[in-house]
Amino acid sequence: MTDWYGDFPSLRLEARETGVLEIVLAAPGLNSVGPQMHRDLADIWPVIDRDE
Repeated sequence: MTDWYGDFPSLRLEARETGVLEIVLAAPGLNSVGPQMHRDLADIWPVIDRDE
């Protein structure tokens, strides 16, 4: 898994042996979706697409 995923502080990404990438919401405050998580969720998809 690439180091690019560290750029998304409110998300934790876990690669499974099955080839599935699990995205875990990892923000404090009951995982509420605030401005940072909104940005991270919008910006993560092109990064995932680039990863091989």
